Amino acid sequence: MYQIALPMALMFTPVVGDLALTGLSEGAFDRRCWIPEKIAPNALPAIRAVVRLDLSNPRPTFQTMTTFGALFRGINVVSISVTDLDRARAFYGEVLGFGPPIYDLPDAGWIEFSPGAAGGNVSVTLAASGWIPSTGTTLVLTVEDCQAAVVELRRRGVQCEDAQVFPGFVTFASFYDPFGNRLQMCSPA
Repeated sequence: MYQIALPMALMFTPVVGDLALTGLSEGAFDRRCWIPEKIAPNALPAIRAVVRLDLSNPRPTFQTMTTFGALFRGINVVSISVTDLDRARAFYGEVLGFGPPIYDLPDAGWIEFSPGAAGGNVSVTLAASGWIPSTGTTLVLTVEDCQAAVVELRRRGVQCEDAQVFPGFVTFASFYDPFGNRLQMCSPA
Protein backbone atom coordinates (compact mmCIF):
# COMPACT_ATOMS: atom_id res chain seq x y z
CA MET A 1 0.00 0.00 0.00
CA TYR A 2 1.04 3.59 -0.54
CA GLN A 3 0.22 6.49 1.73
CA ILE A 4 -0.81 9.77 0.18
CA ALA A 5 -0.98 13.13 1.94
CA LEU A 6 -4.23 14.86 1.18
CA PRO A 7 -4.76 18.62 1.23
CA MET A 8 -5.99 20.12 4.45
CA ALA A 9 -9.30 21.50 3.14
CA LEU A 10 -11.72 18.65 2.45
CA MET A 11 -14.17 19.91 -0.11
CA PHE A 12 -15.02 17.17 -2.61
CA THR A 13 -14.25 13.61 -3.65
CA PRO A 14 -13.16 13.07 -7.26
CA VAL A 15 -12.54 9.54 -8.45
CA VAL A 16 -9.39 8.39 -10.25
CA GLY A 17 -10.12 4.90 -11.56
CA ASP A 18 -11.26 2.99 -8.47
CA LEU A 19 -9.64 5.49 -6.10
CA ALA A 20 -11.60 8.26 -4.40
CA LEU A 21 -9.46 11.25 -3.38
CA THR A 22 -10.79 13.70 -0.84
CA GLY A 23 -9.73 17.34 -0.89
CA LEU A 24 -8.14 19.09 -3.81
CA SER A 25 -7.79 22.66 -2.64
CA GLU A 26 -4.42 24.29 -2.07
CA GLY A 27 -3.00 24.38 1.41
CA ALA A 28 -1.09 22.34 3.93
CA PHE A 29 -0.97 18.61 3.31
CA ASP A 30 -1.91 16.97 6.59
CA ARG A 31 -4.54 14.32 5.86
CA ARG A 32 -3.41 10.73 5.24
CA CYS A 33 -5.13 8.06 3.18
CA TRP A 34 -3.98 4.54 2.29
CA ILE A 35 -4.47 3.27 -1.25
CA PRO A 36 -3.97 -0.34 -2.38
CA GLU A 37 -0.84 -1.14 -4.40
CA LYS A 38 -2.96 -2.56 -7.24
CA ILE A 39 -4.61 0.85 -7.73
CA ALA A 40 -1.56 3.01 -7.10
CA PRO A 41 0.44 2.34 -10.31
CA ASN A 42 -2.50 3.24 -12.54
CA ALA A 43 -3.47 6.23 -10.47
CA LEU A 44 -0.01 7.68 -9.75
CA PRO A 45 0.04 10.25 -12.59
CA ALA A 46 -3.35 11.64 -11.53
CA ILE A 47 -2.54 11.46 -7.84
CA ARG A 48 0.74 13.33 -8.29
CA ALA A 49 -1.22 16.11 -9.95
CA VAL A 50 -3.26 16.73 -6.81
CA VAL A 51 -1.44 15.25 -3.82
CA ARG A 52 2.03 14.56 -2.55
CA LEU A 53 2.78 10.82 -2.64
CA ASP A 54 4.62 9.49 0.41
CA LEU A 55 6.26 6.14 -0.38
CA SER A 56 8.44 6.15 2.74
CA ASN A 57 5.63 5.16 5.12
CA PRO A 58 5.19 1.41 5.62
CA ARG A 59 1.84 -0.29 5.14
CA PRO A 60 -0.48 -0.50 8.19
CA THR A 61 0.25 -3.51 10.41
CA PHE A 62 -2.35 -3.16 13.16
CA GLN A 63 -3.44 -6.79 13.71
CA THR A 64 -7.15 -6.06 13.97
CA MET A 65 -7.19 -4.14 10.70
CA THR A 66 -5.30 -6.78 8.70
CA THR A 67 -6.92 -9.84 10.25
CA PHE A 68 -10.48 -8.83 11.04
CA GLY A 69 -11.13 -5.88 8.73
CA ALA A 70 -11.64 -2.26 9.69
CA LEU A 71 -11.46 -1.46 13.38
CA PHE A 72 -14.18 1.18 13.24
CA ARG A 73 -17.62 0.48 11.81
CA GLY A 74 -18.92 4.03 11.41
CA ILE A 75 -19.63 7.26 13.22
CA ASN A 76 -21.87 6.92 16.25
CA VAL A 77 -22.08 10.53 17.38
CA VAL A 78 -20.31 13.85 16.81
CA SER A 79 -20.31 16.19 19.82
CA ILE A 80 -20.43 19.96 19.58
CA SER A 81 -19.66 22.14 22.60
CA VAL A 82 -22.16 24.86 23.50
CA THR A 83 -22.57 27.27 26.40
CA ASP A 84 -26.37 26.96 26.83
CA LEU A 85 -28.14 23.61 26.47
CA ASP A 86 -31.63 25.15 26.25
CA ARG A 87 -30.63 27.41 23.34
CA ALA A 88 -28.82 24.49 21.70
CA ARG A 89 -31.88 22.23 22.07
CA ALA A 90 -34.00 24.86 20.32
CA PHE A 91 -31.46 25.57 17.56
CA TYR A 92 -30.54 22.00 16.66
CA GLY A 93 -33.97 20.50 17.32
CA GLU A 94 -36.25 23.21 15.90
CA VAL A 95 -34.25 25.60 13.70
CA LEU A 96 -32.17 22.90 12.00
CA GLY A 97 -35.08 20.47 12.14
CA PHE A 98 -33.39 17.55 13.91
CA GLY A 99 -36.56 17.12 15.98
CA PRO A 100 -36.80 16.14 19.64
CA PRO A 101 -33.61 14.84 21.22
CA ILE A 102 -33.19 11.08 21.41
CA TYR A 103 -31.24 11.62 24.67
CA ASP A 104 -31.94 14.70 26.75
CA LEU A 105 -29.63 14.64 29.77
CA PRO A 106 -29.03 18.26 30.82
CA ASP A 107 -27.76 17.17 34.27
CA ALA A 108 -25.01 15.28 32.45
CA GLY A 109 -24.44 18.21 30.04
CA TRP A 110 -25.54 16.07 27.04
CA ILE A 111 -28.32 16.32 24.48
CA GLU A 112 -28.24 14.03 21.44
CA PHE A 113 -30.17 14.31 18.18
CA SER A 114 -30.64 11.96 15.25
CA PRO A 115 -30.60 14.06 12.06
CA GLY A 116 -32.41 11.27 10.23
CA ALA A 117 -29.57 9.52 8.41
CA ALA A 118 -27.67 6.33 9.09
CA GLY A 119 -24.38 8.27 9.28
CA GLY A 120 -24.49 9.00 13.01
CA ASN A 121 -25.99 11.34 15.55
CA VAL A 122 -25.17 14.87 16.67
CA SER A 123 -24.88 15.78 20.34
CA VAL A 124 -24.44 19.09 22.07
CA THR A 125 -22.43 19.11 25.27
CA LEU A 126 -22.00 21.80 27.88
CA ALA A 127 -18.72 23.60 27.27
CA ALA A 128 -16.09 24.04 29.93
CA SER A 129 -15.17 27.45 31.27
CA GLY A 130 -13.00 29.41 28.83
CA TRP A 131 -14.27 27.49 25.79
CA ILE A 132 -14.14 29.14 22.35
CA PRO A 133 -16.24 28.13 19.31
CA SER A 134 -14.89 25.61 16.83
CA THR A 135 -14.18 26.69 13.29
CA GLY A 136 -11.63 23.96 12.54
CA THR A 137 -13.14 20.51 12.83
CA THR A 138 -16.46 20.84 11.04
CA LEU A 139 -19.62 18.77 10.98
CA VAL A 140 -20.79 18.58 7.34
CA LEU A 141 -24.46 17.74 6.79
CA THR A 142 -25.89 16.41 3.54
CA VAL A 143 -28.78 18.32 1.96
CA GLU A 144 -30.74 17.81 -1.24
CA ASP A 145 -29.95 21.27 -2.65
CA CYS A 146 -27.31 23.34 -0.89
CA GLN A 147 -28.28 26.64 -2.51
CA ALA A 148 -31.94 26.19 -1.51
CA ALA A 149 -30.85 25.19 2.00
CA VAL A 150 -28.84 28.44 2.32
CA VAL A 151 -31.98 30.41 1.46
CA GLU A 152 -34.07 28.41 3.95
CA LEU A 153 -31.59 28.67 6.81
CA ARG A 154 -31.28 32.42 6.28
CA ARG A 155 -35.09 32.63 6.37
CA ARG A 156 -34.88 30.87 9.75
CA GLY A 157 -32.38 33.48 10.99
CA VAL A 158 -29.22 31.38 10.73
CA GLN A 159 -25.94 33.08 9.77
CA CYS A 160 -25.05 31.41 6.47
CA GLU A 161 -22.25 32.02 4.01
CA ASP A 162 -22.91 31.90 0.26
CA ALA A 163 -22.73 28.45 -1.33
CA GLN A 164 -19.48 27.54 -3.09
CA VAL A 165 -19.74 25.38 -6.22
CA PHE A 166 -17.08 23.03 -7.54
CA PRO A 167 -18.67 22.01 -10.87
CA GLY A 168 -19.00 18.28 -11.27
CA PHE A 169 -18.15 17.64 -7.61
CA VAL A 170 -19.92 19.44 -4.79
CA THR A 171 -21.77 22.53 -3.65
CA PHE A 172 -21.16 23.45 -0.01
CA ALA A 173 -21.81 26.29 2.40
CA SER A 174 -20.75 27.13 5.94
CA PHE A 175 -23.24 28.25 8.56
CA TYR A 176 -23.00 28.94 12.29
CA ASP A 177 -24.88 27.91 15.39
CA PRO A 178 -25.79 30.56 18.02
CA PHE A 179 -22.51 29.83 19.84
CA GLY A 180 -20.26 30.52 16.85
CA ASN A 181 -19.50 26.88 15.92
CA ARG A 182 -19.01 26.50 12.19
CA LEU A 183 -21.12 23.81 10.52
CA GLN A 184 -21.34 23.03 6.82
CA MET A 185 -23.79 21.48 4.40
CA CYS A 186 -23.22 19.99 0.99
CA SER A 187 -25.04 18.58 -2.02
CA PRO A 188 -23.95 17.32 -5.43
CA ALA A 189 -22.94 20.14 -7.81
